Amino acid sequence: MLITTGGTIDSDPYPDDPSQAPVNASFSANTSRAIKIAQDLITTHPAYKLDTIQYSLKDSKHLTRIDLQKILEHIKKYEDKTTRIVITTGTDKMCELAINLKEIHPQPICTIVLTGAFHPLSNGEKSDGTRNLKKALFEQPDATPDIYIAMNEHFSAPDRIIKDFQQKKFVLKKQP
Repeated sequence: MLITTGGTIDSDPYPDDPSQAPVNASFSANTSRAIKIAQDLITTHPAYKLDTIQYSLKDSKHLTRIDLQKILEHIKKYEDKTTRIVITTGTDKMCELAINLKEIHPQPICTIVLTGAFHPLSNGEKSDGTRNLKKALFEQPDATPDIYIAMNEHFSAPDRIIKDFQQKKFVLKKQP
């Protein structure tokens, strides 16, 4: 199952100069590019079936508590019918969204993985979105049912990583 919420992964192309990237993602397409890419990735894994829900096309900074509740409703509707639910979202609030989901749904029945991109899928080969989707869909197939984030080289619990805004990547949290 794939639930898309928007974020950079589905946004309009970013300029080549990263310093010129927009503060908020914009969406001129009416459909999720992540759904198309994920469907293409699934064709290489015939044992997998992919149902999709395009929940929204929003910048993660604009997802509300109501959105969180609706995403949870989708999770509860499908989690006993699949082994994995992937949720695409923006990187700015990805950890927060994952932690909030874990607070309101502490014992998921299946593996739930949030992913996104620092460069939109609409930027083609420059995007990290395809690689992150692939990681979210296929990495750690025997992961214990829980909530994870799959970004860059990480497949981790959301309380163990953070977004480093300067480096534009997710990093492990420093342990005290």
